[in-house]
Amino acid sequence: MKRVFVSLLIPFTFLFVWFYLNSMDGQGLRGTASSVVSNHDSRTHSSPLDVTSEIKSSSSESKGRVVSYQEIQIVDDWFEASGLNVEQVENYKNQYTDNQLLTMGRNGDIVAYQALISRRIHNAWTVGDFDYSRLSAEKLVEDREAFDRAYQEMLEAAAVSEAYRKETQGYMDEAIAAGSVYEISARARSALKEPSPEDSLEQRTETLQSLREAFAYFELYSLRGADGVYTVDSAKQRELQQFRDAYDLDEPLTAQDYAWIQNRAQTLYREYQRMRRNMGFGEFDNTMPPEVNEFLNGPFDR
Repeated sequence: MKRVFVSLLIPFTFLFVWFYLNSMDGQGLRGTASSVVSNHDSRTHSSPLDVTSEIKSSSSESKGRVVSYQEIQIVDDWFEASGLNVEQVENYKNQYTDNQLLTMGRNGDIVAYQALISRRIHNAWTVGDFDYSRLSAEKLVEDREAFDRAYQEMLEAAAVSEAYRKETQGYMDEAIAAGSVYEISARARSALKEPSPEDSLEQRTETLQSLREAFAYFELYSLRGADGVYTVDSAKQRELQQFRDAYDLDEPLTAQDYAWIQNRAQTLYREYQRMRRNMGFGEFDNTMPPEVNEFLNGPFDR
């Protein structure tokens, strides 16, 4: 893709990736998703995952060498192909319709998928919107027929909202299959349910299962070779601590749970790989170019 500001590409590329990675430190993907894709959070994403980024000390302390344009282009292209481009997403949202973005995404443009998903999540608050004051006890007493109509409309609005959510999740899955590692973290966030001390036994069972599913997506993230960009250990520890506090558990996950998580991650990988082949993109490339690894770990000259 041609860059609008070719003359500024070299300093800009380093600057935006450095700023992006550092902006994630101590906040996590769930809490700072707008720095990658605007409004990439919904109600299920509200609690911070704290998937902290990592820039090795050597990259910030050592005096690096001057690199070539070709090396910088490789770094830039890898971040874009991984769904981590922060600049182009907003540009795409301003330029293209949903249908155009979907077509572009299915032709291999990861940024188009990111823009489409971002826009849909932002718009989700208005899809299936319903005035719940119409179902108040006062309304029931005043006009039972109107109350019944409102209740039916509420069910219809909820169905529309759920269909929209599932469709958006389907686009997230397509983006993962196309190569986006960012959407893997988004799926982990969407899988999680927040624990509460007030949860019933059934709710606790469902919420613990959501933790296992989220951890499986963390493992998928590693399988896709993105560990050099983010470390997920702190995210896991934060989530585990939330469950310890809410449910008064020493260890929320057992050895059997971790075995299930590993198997589930492998299953997810195979499912996304099969989807990827069906989309015409071939096998996943889980390698990180040495130029990207050097950029993340030094000694590139900033």
